[in-house]
Amino acid sequence: LGMAAGEAVYLGDSLVDAQAAKAAGMVGIAVLWAKSTAERPAFISEVTAAGAHLAETPQDVVRLVSELNGARL
Repeated sequence: LGMAAGEAVYLGDSLVDAQAAKAAGMVGIAVLWAKSTAERPAFISEVTAAGAHLAETPQDVVRLVSELNGARL
């Protein structure tokens, strides 16, 4: 794509996705809509420890990318 990994966003719904984003030097965004209410607390703890941002809705993804674009992308 002609860009550095740090300029890209990795959108995922698993801990492995968050870890892969971090390992690649990418911005990770973990989507919460794929998780049940019972799964969310542990998932949030794990993915934030891996450095991922959280998105509860697709609109949150748009907002986060916009914010990150101004900050670092």
